[in-house]
Amino acid sequence: MPRRRARRQAPLAERARGGHRERGSRLVFELGTEELPPVAAWEGVRQIREAAAASLRAARILYGAITAYSTPRRIVLIVEDVAQTQEDLVREVRGPAARIAFAEDGSPTKAAEGFARAQGVPASALERRTTAQGEYVFARLRSRGGPVLTALTDVLPSLASGLSFPKTMRWGPGGVRFARPVRWVLALLGGKVVPLTFAGVRSGRVTYGHRILSPDPITVAGARGFETALKQHRVLLDPSARRHRITLAAAGAARGVRGRPILDPDLLEETVQLVEWPEALAGTFAPEFLVLPREVLITVMQHHQKCFAVEDAGGRLLPGFVAIRNGGARGLRAVREGNEWVLRARLADARFFFDEDRKRPLEARIPALADLVVHEKLGTMAEKRQRLIRLAEHLLRALGLDQEQAAHLRRAADLCKADLVTQMVREFPELQGIAGGIYARLDGEPAPVAEAIREQYLPRGPVPPRTPVGAYLALLDKLDSLLGALAAGLAVSGSEDPYGVRRAAQGIVSLVLDRKIR
Repeated sequence: MPRRRARRQAPLAERARGGHRERGSRLVFELGTEELPPVAAWEGVRQIREAAAASLRAARILYGAITAYSTPRRIVLIVEDVAQTQEDLVREVRGPAARIAFAEDGSPTKAAEGFARAQGVPASALERRTTAQGEYVFARLRSRGGPVLTALTDVLPSLASGLSFPKTMRWGPGGVRFARPVRWVLALLGGKVVPLTFAGVRSGRVTYGHRILSPDPITVAGARGFETALKQHRVLLDPSARRHRITLAAAGAARGVRGRPILDPDLLEETVQLVEWPEALAGTFAPEFLVLPREVLITVMQHHQKCFAVEDAGGRLLPGFVAIRNGGARGLRAVREGNEWVLRARLADARFFFDEDRKRPLEARIPALADLVVHEKLGTMAEKRQRLIRLAEHLLRALGLDQEQAAHLRRAADLCKADLVTQMVREFPELQGIAGGIYARLDGEPAPVAEAIREQYLPRGPVPPRTPVGAYLALLDKLDSLLGALAAGLAVSGSEDPYGVRRAAQGIVSLVLDRKIR
């Protein structure tokens, strides 16, 4: 999901009344929850930020800059300079035709008087206006705006109810669905509580700090002291502040093992939403594990332990890692030893799988693909492999590939799915394609073949395949997935794409444009 500090929007920051500028109050709306998954935390902050402006405008509430933040335990909306009173509501009501409403001498008829009386205005206030249907009279009605504090009791729960997540939970008797159970709601307009109820929880001025370092409730006197109160109780509300602290702390910890952290962007963004008060620590593992391929080591550390790998100035991996703890420095030694123990076991597993896989060449695993079902309507992975081989023949002729590239594409299509039945990929699915590329290289396959196997699932995000054969194989794989899904009736529904149909289509377009395929 989305993933930097919320953009600031600043329409209607102040308004003038009676010849002077009136400055509004600050609004803080916090949904306190059980620990949110990182994806839900990022998605929630994006949605509430984008929906807030429209909701406030619809309620005729003048406002200033809008910011939104999230941590593992909260989604927060902050709006500056919120007016105390709603804007007046002005609306126009069309009445009878002017020829019926006014006599020849211009005096109002009974029809005009009756219309004016029904709208609560004097007949003299009616306005004549020409429309596409002719000339009619109109009544201009003005309703005075009410207190914003009252209006927000409907606006804020509606905002919260409008948040949607990939996976939701239902708890308690109310039937509300949210990413995680809501435990507290803080809603302050200046120093006043906005009275509302969401998910069965009544709003107040109480929030909570860090779950371990400061577990007691915190009473917030006013909206302007909200962030300071959280920081005093070991919560950095702004994700950008947590990201900065993690980056600096990780670099400092890595120096302790004479290296620098490999700050994978995806892991960094995930870690930002796993901690409220980041603390870095460095650990080590046995140098004997460095015989494993770099990609395997990094995958074990990043995907399974949420740790950052460490390398030296020359880019060589070191037998060390950096972990980010959600808490202070107390007990770091025990935390480090725990991380080292678990990582050692995971690396031992990886080394065992690697050694077992290397006992047979990649090509020898192809028959086992017949036991791997893609989908009940699409057959097995062995059948997909055969389709890729046939598609490769069509593509290499259509593109006029030279003899060497054609041979490499045929061989890559033949071997590309074989790693799916290796022990390494079964244990670490994130390595599919990558493991195949490593094993192909170690089996003595040509470098373009090994690299194409490695790149077959690209593009992932902005990263496209670097090699021509890799791009062609990736294109074939996505064409087969897309056409097969459509033929089987596996349609995309809204935001749901369980079979990767939309992703395959987007990948095809990206590859065609990147490689300028005609």
